[in-house]
Amino acid sequence: TVEYSNNVNVGTGMVIIMDKNGGNYIVNGSTTFQIISADAGITPPTPKADLVYTGSAQVLINEGKAEGGTMEYSLDRTNYSTEAPTGTDAKEYKVYYRVKGDANHGDETATSLSVIISPKVLSQAEIILDPGNFIYDGTEKQPAVTVKDGDLKVPASEYTVKYSNNQR
Repeated sequence: TVEYSNNVNVGTGMVIIMDKNGGNYIVNGSTTFQIISADAGITPPTPKADLVYTGSAQVLINEGKAEGGTMEYSLDRTNYSTEAPTGTDAKEYKVYYRVKGDANHGDETATSLSVIISPKVLSQAEIILDPGNFIYDGTEKQPAVTVKDGDLKVPASEYTVKYSNNQR
């Protein structure tokens, strides 16, 4: 007869063999075997498409799935979290993902994907000057500039102002 123990999870399993009464052989003994961790099943995350700058944080990916572990994400390849990463600024982001294996599954090495938040195109851009008119006095004029798009006031750090023909 054969008996097994510790033969389900990762670790050392055991087989015990005992002879049957009335058999032709007298056999008794045991041996061990190893159960090694399996690879975790992974469905990778995918980048969110068509992200455009809104001024607010946006989730960058459609989350992946891990069978036999926990999916983790990072933007710096150092600090990982189970939360999907977010981005605010218009730029390209590199999202790292990995699987942290459970007791019976190994860890999966980090892989990355790129996600882009595109700049917002101003559809109703309005340039406001203050003051809008000057009386000629022979000196250079530089009115204050404000850019608006509907109700949105665009921060001055987002554009460059150049003046020309402003001494007449």
